[in-house]
Formats: sequence, C-alpha cells, structure tokens
Amino acid sequence: MFHLVLTAEQARLVTESANGIEVRDPQGRPLGVLHLLSAEEAALIEKAKQRLKSPAPRIPSARVQAMLKKFDQMQQTEEITSAKVEEVLRKVKSGEPL
Repeated sequence: MFHLVLTAEQARLVTESANGIEVRDPQGRPLGVLHLLSAEEAALIEKAKQRLKSPAPRIPSARVQAMLKKFDQMQQTEEITSAKVEEVLRKVKSGEPL
C-alpha cells in the first residue's frame, strides 16, 4: 500500500474535519474523500501491528481462502456443527489437507 505524508497544516485540517476532506488531483478533479480513522479503527491497526511483532505462527492467506471455500462447500452439502468447524480449524493450523 502506498502512503501519502501530509504536511502539518494538511494533517491539522484532516483531524479538525468532521465530514472528511475531498482529495483532488493537480487539475482539480476529485479523487476521493479522506476520513479520519475512528478510535476503534486505530486500535485495530495498532493491535495488528503488535501481532506482526509476535513470534506466533501465522496462517498464509491461501490457506485461509481454502478454509473459507471448505466452509462454503460444507454449508451447501451438510449441516455445519461446531465440531466440524473445530476439525477444519485444527487441520488448517496443522497444515493437513482440507
């Protein structure tokens, strides 16, 4: 993800705006609206940063996508129980085939 670093004045305007700031290109064409993060969003970002510093094992995105696909397949063919969900999660964490 790219980052734009605001000047002190630009950052002040963003933090003081209750309705967001319209962002435009050099020709004045609208590009989007910039909103200040809520306290909850800022806390979630900080929590994610802390998790990244942790030595705990992570589950790759492809593995998570496979798990979600498995849950979708299960939902279409059978009743999903907490025991079945736990079994899929165990397999995901251990690296076993789904």
